[in-house]
Amino acid sequence: MTPPQPLWLRVLAWSQIAAAPLIALEFINIDWDLERGHVLIALLGIAFAILAGYSGYLLLRRRELGVSLSLITQALQVVGVRAAGQYAALAGLKATVLFSSAGEAVYAGAGGEFLISSTRVRAELDAFGFTFQSSYWVLTKPLATAELTIAINFAAIYFIYRLWPLWYSSESDTAASDGNWRGLTR
Repeated sequence: MTPPQPLWLRVLAWSQIAAAPLIALEFINIDWDLERGHVLIALLGIAFAILAGYSGYLLLRRRELGVSLSLITQALQVVGVRAAGQYAALAGLKATVLFSSAGEAVYAGAGGEFLISSTRVRAELDAFGFTFQSSYWVLTKPLATAELTIAINFAAIYFIYRLWPLWYSSESDTAASDGNWRGLTR
């Protein structure tokens, strides 16, 4: 009999699945300026949405590939940066600490969003997509005026920490440190 999946793994899988359409729908509904490279941003965003949704689906199906793809999905969400350009990604849960030249913030929530650009496309460190969050901001000036902003998503770091033993055990054929949860199939 296959052991049940841990709760944290089911939460991760479903949050990635739920985030995928939130990311993709935003890119489908935007009127794109083809000369500014928005098509590339849209294609990368849709690829990120597919990666998130597919990795969550594979986790629920107990596939080893789901662990590997979820590690990649979570790694893409660890750091968000806004300086001369921008990068932000979210597929599921977030517990983020933001540091900027305008101040600091802490926020937590869920959703799906993606942005990568060589220019400042959005005023703040947000992206195309939808999120729900609760925030605590301590800013000395508007975030849009910050020269540098760095956001660290501790929820993504937590999921990487939990996924790593599953990935390692599937690669090395040793028992996972998560209560010997196996149940993975190729």
